[in-house]
Amino acid sequence: MNYIAKNMNIGEISDSITLHGRVNFSAEDGSLHLPWSASGFSLRFKGEAVAVSFLEFLSTNAPDAGEDERRLAVLLEIDGDRHKSYVSGKSAVVFADGLTSGEHTLRLLKLTESAEPLRVSEVQIYGVEPTLLSPPTVPSRRIEFIGDSITCGYGVWGTRDGFVPFEEDPTVAYAFLTGESLHADTRLISWSGRGIVRAWDGGFGNRFADFFLRSERTEGTHDFSPWQPDVVVINGGTNDGNSGVVSDDEFEVGVEELYRLVRSVYPRAEILFFYGAMGLKYDAVFRRVVARLGSEDSALHYLATSPIVAEDGELGAIGHPSARCHLRLAAELSPAVESLLKK
Repeated sequence: MNYIAKNMNIGEISDSITLHGRVNFSAEDGSLHLPWSASGFSLRFKGEAVAVSFLEFLSTNAPDAGEDERRLAVLLEIDGDRHKSYVSGKSAVVFADGLTSGEHTLRLLKLTESAEPLRVSEVQIYGVEPTLLSPPTVPSRRIEFIGDSITCGYGVWGTRDGFVPFEEDPTVAYAFLTGESLHADTRLISWSGRGIVRAWDGGFGNRFADFFLRSERTEGTHDFSPWQPDVVVINGGTNDGNSGVVSDDEFEVGVEELYRLVRSVYPRAEILFFYGAMGLKYDAVFRRVVARLGSEDSALHYLATSPIVAEDGELGAIGHPSARCHLRLAAELSPAVESLLKK
């Protein structure tokens, strides 16, 4: 059987793909930028094999990162079957073959965080008559999550100290699971180690309010007008508490400022603060802020969860929730969000 290849630049087929997350097409090189956790795209095709190509990137973290940290994990999902792959710092390809003849749906999602976006350049379909089909439908419900490492799925597969890319997976973390269970168009705007007021090391850089305004993690100004969520879930405060320097009063000011920022760009969204998986230091602060501001905004809410229970297998890497813990968090959060979607 003679297979032929259909090579397509990702920018040239933008009308035939469904985008996931806060993503951008580059006017400079035509690539699709995937800056955030679980950002990506889906498409439908007819063929027996498919490949997705990427442009080069520097590293996932600092320039002196170890060799293992110079790789990103991505999820290549074909007809619901998950295949996790690594993409190296050089230009790379993820590939799936052996598909049955007929129509298939591909979904590609970025799993590992990175300072710079992962850049998708091309899609190749292989088959007797390789064909790109109409794009998958987009759910009408919209949920956006703003968070830190918990939302990113940091350490979900780990059991020790240290970072390995495959141990981070937002698609098995509470936020993504909640969006999937509610059949929602879900966006994750999250950054490990960051805080509402201060980061885990006490620094003020890249607070939630800072990166929330960006189109990409470290640059660009996001345009909020084309995509307005029905519900915004904010999961922060863990790193503020870990810094050891953020008082209740300082944190309260930060929470209110973040709320007012989110409300200014999402005037009709339900806003829910979700907190407690890695400690409840600021539980009373959240309750106080929501009670006070809720008198003028009935679309503001708070949901507390209980901290990690290590004895139940809920502890992942470096004190983070495991995949098992995230299942519990999603089970608690999903009905709360569903009730807000129905309002």
